[in-house]
Amino acid sequence: MQENNLVPTPVVTPTVVVEQPKQSNFLVILLSILLIISVVISGFFAFQTQKLVKELTMLRSEPIPLATIEPTVEPVATDSSTVDPTANWKTYTNTQYNFSFKYPSYLEDKGGISGPYTGTNISIRSFSDPKTMAEGTDMPFDGYALYYVSDIKALNFETYIQNEKSAMDNAEYAAMTGAKRISLQNSGVAFVTDMRGYYYFPSSDGKKVVVFGYIQQNQSFRSVFDQILSTFKFTN
Repeated sequence: MQENNLVPTPVVTPTVVVEQPKQSNFLVILLSILLIISVVISGFFAFQTQKLVKELTMLRSEPIPLATIEPTVEPVATDSSTVDPTANWKTYTNTQYNFSFKYPSYLEDKGGISGPYTGTNISIRSFSDPKTMAEGTDMPFDGYALYYVSDIKALNFETYIQNEKSAMDNAEYAAMTGAKRISLQNSGVAFVTDMRGYYYFPSSDGKKVVVFGYIQQNQSFRSVFDQILSTFKFTN
């Protein structure tokens, strides 16, 4: 009996092919696209930068034209502080004693105010508001009387002023009690209280004096009188 020798059939192992995942290819493509985009953007900004630098260089090299500015004419506002309140006033001029001043036309030659206390006094004229005079009297009112002292009976104007103040203090009529001394223009001097005052303006040689004897009923008249005094001047 013949033995059958069985030869084993070799087992063939199949070749396994490992495929690369498709995802890797996608990533490569995506990165490539992003790289290209980055290069394009970088190139664009580089181009714009060079263009801007070139334009700035050209601007710096060109002369800058001077702008022509047209003057603007602003309307001039009327400032009440610059308007001369004495513009329409009358002017009093005394050619005998050589002085002048301006005064409002409503002041009339009425009433009377006592004059200086010392020296040789010459009464010239009164200026008063007739609306403020008490009926049947010549006082009280808003106004002043004008005097000229031709001989001050003193060596100089300052001595005369001191004599005036002493006479005021010793006078029986106490209207000038507590009068305050103030300095005026043209080397003038005044003694004033709340309601009355005497204003002295010396001539250039100091030997003659123009005197204003002042009285007020209304406080508003004080500003008018101050404006009158501001126009006073000697005419030679």
